Amino acid sequence: VGYGAPPGPPGPPRAVAGVQAMDPSSVTEYVMCPNESAGKVIGHGGEKINSIQTESGAIVKIQNQNEVGPGQPRRITISGAPERVAHASQLVYAIIGQSSASRAAQAPRGAGGGRDAAGAEIF
Repeated sequence: VGYGAPPGPPGPPRAVAGVQAMDPSSVTEYVMCPNESAGKVIGHGGEKINSIQTESGAIVKIQNQNEVGPGQPRRITISGAPERVAHASQLVYAIIGQSSASRAAQAPRGAGGGRDAAGAEIF
């Protein structure tokens, strides 16, 4: 004997007892966040992710660290009205971009190799 409704085509979530169904016009976007940037997106005590939700009006959730392997990216789920999801997505990508740029600037420089500003090879 099976329980619940049979699986159906993907689409808006179905109402579940005690859970408010999402607006049928809502959308969901997934953003893969480098594990090193996850802390910046969450912020101290969830401060940053809460401010993203407040500013954009979208629902933003990040995958728990214990659900991914070491060094693997974490999935950020952004749901809501299309314009709210787009706004939240821009905010998340801006944080990830800042975090990545910051790590690149702090990366140790190798001895020799590469190219100079004019494109000439450096030995």
